[in-house]
Amino acid sequence: MCAKRFGNKKSLLLHIKTVHDGRKDFICNECEKKFGQTSDLLKHQRTVHEGRKDFACDKCEKKFRSNSDLFRHQQTVHEGRRHFACDNCEKKF
Repeated sequence: MCAKRFGNKKSLLLHIKTVHDGRKDFICNECEKKFGQTSDLLKHQRTVHEGRKDFACDKCEKKFRSNSDLFRHQQTVHEGRRHFACDNCEKKF
């Protein structure tokens, strides 16, 4: 059973449609990949087909496709946060 909570009925209905019913009504006109939400399709088109990287690091100016990729970069590269260690050596990621 899904225990995710939603703030409004529209969000709940969208969740049920895309996650539990598996509906992906939005199709990329370039590669025919399917998406459950328009926003996901638009993000795909910008980053994959247009090659856009709209999120720049303020410390080194490296650019990323998503805010989450930028955040991960800042944590690992500039803050030195590495939460995962290899069991076979001392290298951290």
